[in-house]
Amino acid sequence: MVVAVLGAYGGIGQSICRKLFSVGDVKIKASGRRLEEAKHILSDIWDEIQYENVDIDDEKALEEFVSGVQILINAAGIDGQKEMDIIRQCQKADVRYISPGKANPLAFQKNCIFDAGSMPGLSLLIPRAMAGTMDEPVVEVNFYYCVQDSFSKNAAKDYIEGLFDCNKKMMVIYENGKLIPFVEKSDFEIPYLEGKKKRYPFYDQESKIMVREFALKRGSWSMVLEGQRTMKALEESRTIYPDNQELAIEKLCKASSLDTFEHGRYSAIYVQMKTESRERRCFVRCNTSSELTALASVLCVELIKRAQLENFCGSFGELRNPENVIGILQKMAAEVIWESDAGKTEELLAGEI
Repeated sequence: MVVAVLGAYGGIGQSICRKLFSVGDVKIKASGRRLEEAKHILSDIWDEIQYENVDIDDEKALEEFVSGVQILINAAGIDGQKEMDIIRQCQKADVRYISPGKANPLAFQKNCIFDAGSMPGLSLLIPRAMAGTMDEPVVEVNFYYCVQDSFSKNAAKDYIEGLFDCNKKMMVIYENGKLIPFVEKSDFEIPYLEGKKKRYPFYDQESKIMVREFALKRGSWSMVLEGQRTMKALEESRTIYPDNQELAIEKLCKASSLDTFEHGRYSAIYVQMKTESRERRCFVRCNTSSELTALASVLCVELIKRAQLENFCGSFGELRNPENVIGILQKMAAEVIWESDAGKTEELLAGEI
């Protein structure tokens, strides 16, 4: 199987290429705009990939690039009309299209899979996979996206908008059909990660899907951060962002870079799920946030290889029958821990890539 990657030497693109290479059994066809820069960034796997400079505005060049390809991953952040041009070329060549980005409203058709990233994507898929292993109705979900990494401008914008909307609404949790204000009373500690953290609850479209699909009684969804500079920049962004988006984003990017330089980096998803009598936990960790996003896109490739995404299109987190994805993730992530019954280890899955 040949997998093409647009934007192969960007942060997410290079992580996707390396993850594809690590799982094996695929040929990688990569593209970008600057050959020498790509050759430097991807030097460790350069001899194992086929690289082409592709001008996405050149229809003929794009047609040649997707020739002989079974899957194309858009890691270049291309959206709007240009994305539709790429999708049309994929449709003509019968190529599956995958994007970590948000769904293009013009592209709800066969062979297109969107939201194949960490949030959205894994943030819905992992809880749904867990729920499929429960033998009782789920009554409570607590979801935590844990990160310490240098934010790109796009990532910083997504974080700020996800945590604090422009109306400065209070952070909330879900309980018995209502959203209620959340106030952190003490420093937060999370299993599997050392040190005290701070959580910032949010309630997004994927949260709503879980509430509806599981008929939840209680739920919380939180960003979990550490690093004093990053947390201070986020707090300041609540007042800065509505009037000066660029300044808020710049402050968060700079703060996260300094904290990452001092403390290192990681990105993880931790989910605690309860029925009336049982509790299960799942922890998935990668070395960087780009790698966690890449994990979702490559998981999507693996499921296509296994013929488990036949005729599926739309948002990756809403994949039908996702129960087996935790076992597949174990082969790809830096660490996967699966526990049941209030901490009793049912199966410990861990392995370094």
